[in-house]
Formats: sequence, C-alpha cells, structure tokens
Amino acid sequence: MILIAMDEKNKSDVIINSLPVRRKDIIIARYISGAIFIVGGMISTMLVVFLIRGITVIGDIGVYHPNLYIEIPWYGVVRGAIYSLVYITALFPSYYGTKSKIVRGIFSGGAAGIGVITGMFIGDGESTTVSFIDWIMNPSHLGLFIVGGMILASVYIASMFLTIKIYETRDL
Repeated sequence: MILIAMDEKNKSDVIINSLPVRRKDIIIARYISGAIFIVGGMISTMLVVFLIRGITVIGDIGVYHPNLYIEIPWYGVVRGAIYSLVYITALFPSYYGTKSKIVRGIFSGGAAGIGVITGMFIGDGESTTVSFIDWIMNPSHLGLFIVGGMILASVYIASMFLTIKIYETRDL
C-alpha cells in the first residue's frame, strides 16, 4: 500500500511506461514481488521466533523467561498467507482498472473481508488445535490443503492475467 501511494504521488507509472518495458512485464513483476514479500515476511517471522526460542533454552545459562517463549500457531501463519494473497488478488485489478480512489477502497475493503472470512475456516477450534504435522496427516485435511493451495494459486494467476488485460487497454 505504501508503494502504491508513492507511485501515485510521484507519477511513477508514467516514468515506468516510458522505459522499454512492456506493461505485461510490469504487472508480472508486481505479482512476483508481492509473492516474494509474503514468503519473506513468513520466513523472517519464523526466523525471529526461532532466534528468541534459542535464547530461552540456553542450557547452562538458564535464561528462560516465560515472556520470551513465543509460540505462533500454524493456522496463524496460514491465515496470514491466505489473507495477503487474497488482498493482492483484489488490489491490483482495482488499482489498474480505475482511477477512482473510492472504488479502489471498496475493492480493498472487500478483499480484506474475504481474507478474514476465509481465515475463519482455518484451525480446528484454536484452543485444541493440534500441530500442523498431526493435522496434515489426516487424509481429508491433506486433500483440503492441496486443493485449497491449487485454488489459491489459480485465483492469483487469473488475477494476474486480468490485471494484464486491464493495464494493456488502459490509457495513461
């Protein structure tokens, strides 16, 4: 969102389109960078958690403190990834499809709502949720995970092609 605001302020779309780069490549780069930021955020979060966990279990020093032990449930990570992908899927077509900030806001709010509603269905009652390995070993959960991942990837790619079509027909 910050990058989009900076793009609008600096009129960088005009500058980028004056370069010898096709509009299709610009959209593909934005979608790839969005996916990279999502994965990077997940990895950096897990890295920080593992580092803090490593500090808390230094055996000889005995640095254990209950406030330093962080446990991030697997469904929280999956919810974050789904929410981010759904948000990007709705944000880019609305951003390149219209110049009205009100319409963009409505689409962004709708995408946020869809991401939150989708996230509600993940996690089996949160207070008694088993580990991800135990959850995924259930064949129906494995199938749900695979089919859900394929649907999410398909929607992401379809959104990219829709955005390419919209941006190629748009006049700057």
